[in-house]
Amino acid sequence: MATRAAVVRALLVVVLAVPASGCGAIGTIFEAGVWVGVIAVVIVLAVVGFVVAKLR
Repeated sequence: MATRAAVVRALLVVVLAVPASGCGAIGTIFEAGVWVGVIAVVIVLAVVGFVVAKLR
């Protein structure tokens, strides 16, 4: 069974890794161009809106 300290360390690694990967993704989006990011956001918002509309 994992000790509490091991669980806390694993959680800390995950918490620190998530923002780092997010920064890398944002950097990649800006390398590909701002419009690619804008189009991706619009598509995601459209999908979320569609799903929310279907759930009502």
